[in-house]
Amino acid sequence: MHVVTTPAPEQDVGVVDAIHTPLVGQRMAPAEHLLDSGYVTPETVHRASTTHGITIVGPIRQDPRAVDRPGFAKEDFHVDWRTETMTCPQGTVSPRWKPTLADGKPATVGVVPAGGLPRLHRPEAVHGKR
Repeated sequence: MHVVTTPAPEQDVGVVDAIHTPLVGQRMAPAEHLLDSGYVTPETVHRASTTHGITIVGPIRQDPRAVDRPGFAKEDFHVDWRTETMTCPQGTVSPRWKPTLADGKPATVGVVPAGGLPRLHRPEAVHGKR
């Protein structure tokens, strides 16, 4: 049995690696780890898969600010983990992701071409349908 506890103010998502690392070290890592939305982000899904070979299963957090920013939702984009690209609902494929640091931690950033989104896509992607 493996138990991890944290202080109440600590976010759930921060503990996933602390759960996986010891389990891998003890050769007890699950093939799949069922989690609730407090633990599931694109970063935790990717890290669990690439670092520990664990598939995270669970709903990705909803964006509470989405109603303030109408347009496409994250569910409308297709993520291709193999090629490290995303495809928008209109079919435009992003350039390959770029590794960076966010809050001192490794992160992955999708980039928009220098010319931005094609003009036809910009109003919907940025401001919502008009």
